Amino acid sequence: MVHTISTSIDINASAEIVSNILFDFDNYAKWNSFVVNVEIPKPSRNITKTADFVGSQIDVFVSQGDDNLPRNFKPTILVANDKHLRWVGLLTHRWILAGEHFFEIVTTSKNSCTFKHGENFSGGLPWVLGYTTFFEKLEPGFERMNQELKALAEGISAGTIDLALQQIENIPRQPSQSPDSMRSKTLDRKGSKSSSKSSMSTKSSSSKSDGKRSISRPRKKSGSKDKKSPSSSPSNSPVGSPKEK
Repeated sequence: MVHTISTSIDINASAEIVSNILFDFDNYAKWNSFVVNVEIPKPSRNITKTADFVGSQIDVFVSQGDDNLPRNFKPTILVANDKHLRWVGLLTHRWILAGEHFFEIVTTSKNSCTFKHGENFSGGLPWVLGYTTFFEKLEPGFERMNQELKALAEGISAGTIDLALQQIENIPRQPSQSPDSMRSKTLDRKGSKSSSKSSMSTKSSSSKSDGKRSISRPRKKSGSKDKKSPSSSPSNSPVGSPKEK
């Protein structure tokens, strides 16, 4: 049996801008509350320019929002180019459960595109899961990531990234679920200590202060080096900036 989650969203930004954000894994913690982290266990992280990434395994951390712990799995990359990223994860064997997650960018004009995002579940287990709320709870995460990506891409395109980050803050999500809180949990699971003073730290919607999380604006390059806290993102590059070859 195959169960498919299929979502899409129209974005008023070029396919290049959307692609740069999608493949900028180091900055996912700044905006992405669903796929909160992707780790590439190879020296080069530019998977769209390195052919041998197809067939290799990566670490992916996904938050479904029902608690503060991201689910970690190790899928295998099937497709990796500037318009299409696809990986497949297995639960023991393909005949039990296989999840083929895909991201596609379709150009509609010079400054607009459609982002397609979904997953095909196959094997025997999806038939059982179809009688539960599993897929019902999972799909909103796909939709939320789409909205976050749209807000950020359109903000970069219009030169209003601060406003875009504020819009991302207002996208509904589960209590205590934010991109940075998920990132901190990811680092904690790997043995790193989180810091409340991190420049990437955020506040939950239940905070007693202003009720909004705070995401730092990507900084421009300067001559001085900033000190990094243990829970900061591994990259200081602006969100959505192209990777070096």
